Amino acid sequence: MNFKSLIKFCKEEIWIIIKLAFPVYLTTLTSELNKSFIPSIFAGHFGNTSKNYAAITLSISIVMFFGTLPHMCLSSALNTLASQAYGAGKHKYLGTLLQRSICIHLLMCFPIIIVYLNTGNILIVLGQTAELAALSSEFMMVCLLTLPADAILYPVMRILQIQGIALPSTVIFGFGSMLEAICCYFFIYKLELGVRGIALGIVISLYFMAIAHLVYIRSMSVWYKIWNGWKWEALERLGQYVYYGMPLLVIMWVEALVFYVGTILIGAVSENPAFEISVYSVVLNLDLFMFILSVSSISATSIRIGCLVGEGKIKKMKGVALLTSLLIYVFQVIQITILLAGRHVWGYIFTSDEKVIESILKMMYLLAAYTPITGVAENFNGILVGIGKQSIGILFPIIFFAITVPIATILTVVANLGPFGYVLGICIGMYFRIVPPILTTFCCIDWNKIVRVDNFGSTNIINIDNSSPEQSLLISHISESSEDFQQSFLDELTVKKRLSLLVFKFIFVFVCVSLSVWLISCDCSATRFELNIGNSYLKSPLDLFCFRFSPLRSTLNISKYLMH
Repeated sequence: MNFKSLIKFCKEEIWIIIKLAFPVYLTTLTSELNKSFIPSIFAGHFGNTSKNYAAITLSISIVMFFGTLPHMCLSSALNTLASQAYGAGKHKYLGTLLQRSICIHLLMCFPIIIVYLNTGNILIVLGQTAELAALSSEFMMVCLLTLPADAILYPVMRILQIQGIALPSTVIFGFGSMLEAICCYFFIYKLELGVRGIALGIVISLYFMAIAHLVYIRSMSVWYKIWNGWKWEALERLGQYVYYGMPLLVIMWVEALVFYVGTILIGAVSENPAFEISVYSVVLNLDLFMFILSVSSISATSIRIGCLVGEGKIKKMKGVALLTSLLIYVFQVIQITILLAGRHVWGYIFTSDEKVIESILKMMYLLAAYTPITGVAENFNGILVGIGKQSIGILFPIIFFAITVPIATILTVVANLGPFGYVLGICIGMYFRIVPPILTTFCCIDWNKIVRVDNFGSTNIINIDNSSPEQSLLISHISESSEDFQQSFLDELTVKKRLSLLVFKFIFVFVCVSLSVWLISCDCSATRFELNIGNSYLKSPLDLFCFRFSPLRSTLNISKYLMH
């Protein structure tokens, strides 16, 4: 490739990546405005600002960790499956994948509900004060209503992004954020609902956005392009979907855990937990704002590389990987410049407490030190998602966690540096985070042999450098006749495999029904805005925690109900 060809390639790919990433960036930004920034802003400007801000931050951490991240990351399976199907021209298969993803995400709501119901008890066990736990529990009880909306919203949004349709999501999220701000203002300052008002604002805006996405898909030509009716096939290969979505979920969970452990640790060891959690939370919100660009990079890179795999253009993939990494680094440097230029202003957006604002200024430089590294590291996650090797990336955040948390804990507790010490530990650990993905992607993966996941669930090894015309014709034939292969694949299933699948589905449904009965039978009075442990016969927070999770309690409640 000569210099002119290289320049042409860079221009074309940069434009394609920007067209993919910029709408995703705007969509993710407005999504985070909805879930994190707007609630934090309102929490820091009414009542006891430090206490409200700390409680809302703890609640949002749980919502993001157990609610938003599972839906967002598990839907990344569509970045592999749907992008390759779209690149191969199998548009109708996207409708089947959409049905499958919504079913899986709705079922995933059951374990999340259990966590939400027990938020107050979990926070007490983790060393938080009963007052903060009670406020957080009050917030989470209302946030239960958001789960079905999340289960529909993220798969629909992914399907649109894969087809290059991101502007409608951006507009819908923008209107949703404005609606949430209006609702929060009305509920807090007019109806005086406090933290419940913030949670109600989130619920209303999320349902607005989910319904608006469904209305858009149904009313536009997108519906007729991808929809081929309800298919029983959507209930098959659930494991394949989870297989491709779970690695990114584990990666993001471990990375998020590094930051959220800081919130719990600071609240547990601090003499003034409300103040120090508020300081750390403002820094965490600023870091999340910077991290949005990295999330956009994951999505855009995985979709672009997945489409190249689907089209069979393997040679371009390595160049795109290098180019996107350089591009994300440049944009992160621009973000850092803006952050440092306005370092005296950002704190006032989140809180009116002058002491909190003064404390976060010195931590801005730590954010600037590790943000570019974060962007490049997450971009390599997008590369692995695009080529269907997400499972390789699970090890990287585990290494990051194992290095960062001990260092940050020592600096926070032993050195008594508080929130500054924990952020400093993250900064040190982030430089260990970047090395393994680079070595793995460019040294350990054979770029001439990429596993292509076809629509019928089998795999084909494509070797472009050594492929003959007959092999290329075979690959084309496989892509064009995937429906025939799918039918033959199903016909070849043995009776034993079919029976195993039936038993698995029965067990899965039984577990879901059991969880539902468990939830109905639970008496939620222990967490309905009051955590009066001292007046009960439970002697410790751990007793209360075990009591709330006890299957024996559920059995006794069901027996009482039947006897009456």
